[in-house]
Amino acid sequence: MRLCVRALIILSSVCAAFGQVQTGRLTGTVFDPNRGAVPNASVTVTSQATNVASKVTTDGQGAYMVLALNPGLYTVAVTARGFRTTSRSGVEMQVGKDLHLGVDLAIG
Repeated sequence: MRLCVRALIILSSVCAAFGQVQTGRLTGTVFDPNRGAVPNASVTVTSQATNVASKVTTDGQGAYMVLALNPGLYTVAVTARGFRTTSRSGVEMQVGKDLHLGVDLAIG
């Protein structure tokens, strides 16, 4: 009986550990100076600790999503044809949190 109880405790601990989310998700929308959405903009999210980059493209509504970002500080750079590149560093991702970051582009 004791063995069964111990086994159940161990199994429940393992299941709880697998249920915890260790990464975050970055979402946002890219806008032009008139607050119009910018489709097909390139969004690059680079870890300041590891220099590993993830690159996505905005959809038709200017929205983007970068999944599975480890906790830490990131630089987010956005480029689009006809606009100046916009870069923001020190963007902090936390364990299991979603972060929404809207980006305004300037004509360039």
